[in-house]
Amino acid sequence: MTTIHQDFAEVGRLCVEGVLTKMRLPGEDGAEHGTTLVPTRVVVRESTGAPPGR
Repeated sequence: MTTIHQDFAEVGRLCVEGVLTKMRLPGEDGAEHGTTLVPTRVVVRESTGAPPGR
């Protein structure tokens, strides 16, 4: 089965960083809004691909 790998430790670190920034700057809306992209990679397993003999 092909899957996607994402570094969940990095996702958690970014979330905590965002919360701490909000706590340090109460009342200020200076935090960036939007989407933070965390790199992912495709993990191709042996159960996918062309049938044997092709």
